[in-house]
Amino acid sequence: MSAPGIFTLPQPVNEPVRDYTPGSREREELRVRLAEMQGERIEIPLVIGGEEVRTGDTFQAVMPHDKDHVLAEVHKGGPEHVEQAIDAAREAWHEWSRTPWEERAAVLLRAAELLAGPANTDLPVVAVGDFNSGPGGDLGAYGILLAGGFSDAWLGADGLTCCHAVDLHNPNPTLTKRIDLVLTRGGLETVSADVVG
Repeated sequence: MSAPGIFTLPQPVNEPVRDYTPGSREREELRVRLAEMQGERIEIPLVIGGEEVRTGDTFQAVMPHDKDHVLAEVHKGGPEHVEQAIDAAREAWHEWSRTPWEERAAVLLRAAELLAGPANTDLPVVAVGDFNSGPGGDLGAYGILLAGGFSDAWLGADGLTCCHAVDLHNPNPTLTKRIDLVLTRGGLETVSADVVG
């Protein structure tokens, strides 16, 4: 769908340049985070079409400067996972390529603003809202936020919320995907999720 009007993107602005000098806040935050990561051993699944895939066939990711220190168990993908990723990308492209550029830009700018602003912290974060993207085909902001370390609280629950007619006059909408998201980051764990209403 297109909308009448002239749309302009905001002027691009770089993130602040930090010098990490001794005694600076950013240097101390980096030191603390590196120490935390050194004490963790995480599991890294494949992500295909917005879904985590654990194959059970893993390799170890180690510190570049200390090869004996394992940081993560990384799941390997096989030819079938490559095919699944190709299919997911093809499905996402179908819808994404037909989305007007101003809507695509808005999705990406919204996700970037969230990652650079309120979510740019080590504190626990809960992001709730209609992001106009979700698991499945059109990853948009959803994919960007997952790449930024967020987890989808709804992965284990049903609850399709999209899509209604543009004028909202369809009495029986065909709900085929979920775009209303509850995303968490920073040590929060979802205990349960359910649909109300």
